[in-house]
Amino acid sequence: MKRFFKWAVAVVFLALMATGVAVWVAPQLAKERALVAERDALKAENRRLEMKIAELRRKQDAFRNNPDYVEIVARREGFTRGDEVVFDFTDAVPEKQ
Repeated sequence: MKRFFKWAVAVVFLALMATGVAVWVAPQLAKERALVAERDALKAENRRLEMKIAELRRKQDAFRNNPDYVEIVARREGFTRGDEVVFDFTDAVPEKQ
């Protein structure tokens, strides 16, 4: 009987210890999962920003070293050379009703 009582106390003690560990570990695991997800999201954002920076550097280099690129971009933005004449016919034809 004493042996059974000691064994029962040991089992209850181990069960309480396991419950205590589980109660302490479960929130830590959830926190770790959240931090890992946040880290992964930040890494993805960093990669996206690195690609954007690389593209901006390529454009910057083209502006510095490629006059043809500068002209293409300027014309896209509506700029002209000083000796050019621009005719705007967008309002010349009335819309049909």
